[in-house]
Amino acid sequence: LNDDGTVDLDALNKAKVSPYDRGKTGKLSGNVSGEGLLLFPTEGKDLRQGTYYLVETASGNENYKINPTAVKVIVDETGVYADAGKKGDGVSTGRLVGSVLKSMLRFVRDDGVDATLNNIKVQILEGDLSSDGDWTWDEWSDTEQVQHLYYNGDRRTDPYGMEYSPTGGNITLDDKTETGWNKLAVRQCLEHGVSTPTGTGGGNYTENGSLRQDLKGQDISNLFSSVMLVTVENEPINPTPKTGSLTITKQVTSGDAESAAFEIQVSLKDAGGNPLTGPYSYSGSQNGTISDGGTISLQSGQSVTITGLPDGTLYSVTELNPGEYTVTYQHERGTITAGSTVTATVNNAKSSNPPDPGEDDNDPTGNLTISKTVQGDVSRTEEFTFRVTFTDEDGDELTNNFYYNGNKTGTIGSGDTVTLHHGQSITIWRLPTGTHYQVEELNADDYVVTASGAVGTIPKGTVNAEFVNRLDSDTPDEPDTPDDPDVPDDPDIPDEPDIPDEPDTPDDPDVPDNPDTPDEPGTPDEPDTPDEPGLPQTGQLWLPVVLLAAAGAILTGLGLWNRYKYRGKHEA
Repeated sequence: LNDDGTVDLDALNKAKVSPYDRGKTGKLSGNVSGEGLLLFPTEGKDLRQGTYYLVETASGNENYKINPTAVKVIVDETGVYADAGKKGDGVSTGRLVGSVLKSMLRFVRDDGVDATLNNIKVQILEGDLSSDGDWTWDEWSDTEQVQHLYYNGDRRTDPYGMEYSPTGGNITLDDKTETGWNKLAVRQCLEHGVSTPTGTGGGNYTENGSLRQDLKGQDISNLFSSVMLVTVENEPINPTPKTGSLTITKQVTSGDAESAAFEIQVSLKDAGGNPLTGPYSYSGSQNGTISDGGTISLQSGQSVTITGLPDGTLYSVTELNPGEYTVTYQHERGTITAGSTVTATVNNAKSSNPPDPGEDDNDPTGNLTISKTVQGDVSRTEEFTFRVTFTDEDGDELTNNFYYNGNKTGTIGSGDTVTLHHGQSITIWRLPTGTHYQVEELNADDYVVTASGAVGTIPKGTVNAEFVNRLDSDTPDEPDTPDDPDVPDDPDIPDEPDIPDEPDTPDDPDVPDNPDTPDEPGTPDEPDTPDEPGLPQTGQLWLPVVLLAAAGAILTGLGLWNRYKYRGKHEA
């Protein structure tokens, strides 16, 4: 056995493992009868307590694959149990009531004495097997499928040759177990075969007068044998693609449609939402082919069927130009199932003058009016876009389109948009009361918008959603942030005052000529001794020049200092 629950037949054959029992499906007769069946144990064998594996060794048809699943079977003191494995492995299990214990037959036959077990009901319960070998089972539930049976007394009248057959021939238990384990639960049925109570003790009686004791829901499974059904499915080697069909029907229920054709768009996607490649053929009132996004034109009463759609195809239909009609759908979107046909119906009703639901107390619909006003010195013809959303009380979007009129006419559905300019309005008619609605204006970024009634619930009558736009031009601009003041330059350092040139050294005074010797005769007077010569005049201005230069340096420095202080104070 492999880890995935399959068997390696090659390894099994090489190991020369001998099966405990073997057989081939076919027609059976006897206690169990029918076509395509195999009953274990076969003649001469018995199923003793233990664990077995049911393995298919040949498919019986070269066009089909062998199913490699190994079905685990457990036989214990309580019965036979087969594991349905995992979903998708081609194995399923079911149950049948076999025979009642022979000692109980006196409570089974409707012979005028006691027929307490003449009518029973059964249900398949699923369960688990613990590692210790203990079973745990689900409880009986009247909300699950229940099969009612009666004792037929003749196995030949039952499809499987059982002693109990479906009451009234109605098969009400067709559930199969796709995964895990199951068992059959049996209870008494007092719902069938009972006449008006007669006799004493207030018991129930059959029409033949047999007493029906009330077992009050007691489990009586241990009074019956159970047949364990195992179904093994084989896949074809070259399988035919599994496909289904889509029928689109057009109806106009009111208004004069004459011979008008309505254009219907068809969406065809795979399970991942990707467009199908197509095309796919359709026939009926018209013939042709269509792919994802294609359209078909139909008149009232016409229909077409698209065939060959892959199993799991996601489809939707939408009427594109209904004009003055309100459009409703049945099954307008869904999933295609192999071997079946889905019908999508598109209904149109003329609604050029729809009545106000408030006039009719029996009309469970209401209306929504959307109006637009623009204030200020702005264009009165600028179009504004509004999107509407409609959801039911569970939050699911409504799929219908609804007729509207006013300044514009058309149909609109949840998520659709409409445009209005100043002074315009529309009324959307016949919305189911209790519908939650929302109206959003999408392109009013330059306006201050005041909205009332934009979100709410549709009442009987009409509710208003009003939008007023004012141009957002009166709000002053934010003042510019002033620049940071410049940091003043550092004051220039005054130049050092020039050092005055050294004064020229005065020339030595000329030595005077010796005086002439006076003529003789007399002796001249002694000449006066001349004064010492003074300093020459050329160096007398040096000191004042130095002082003025120093004063100029001081004055220049003060002026620069004062100017610096003034600027700093002014800019502070």
